[in-house]
Amino acid sequence: MKRAANANSTKAIPGSCEAAKIIMPIKINKPTVTKKTGSKGFYARDFLNIRTKATWDSPVAFKVPIYYYAQILWDTKNGDWVQIEFQGKKGWYKTSFKKYWYEKDP
Repeated sequence: MKRAANANSTKAIPGSCEAAKIIMPIKINKPTVTKKTGSKGFYARDFLNIRTKATWDSPVAFKVPIYYYAQILWDTKNGDWVQIEFQGKKGWYKTSFKKYWYEKDP
């Protein structure tokens, strides 16, 4: 392929056999996010601090011991926080579940 004398040039010299490059935009499919609703039971992977409010700096309302069952109340959210019910008490937990909760009885 013939190029212009300047090394930084990208123009083809007339009469050269350079294939045209067509750049087409690609469509990236975003993953489908299913909103969770209702309540579902999970088992704690570790001792978990459940907060009084949906913030990290709020006091700990109670703890869920390792392997204990608690209800996640998906309909009661505050930003990235979701309400937890454990032995009649309610509090807040950040919604990063797979790391901290088992879906099945361990």
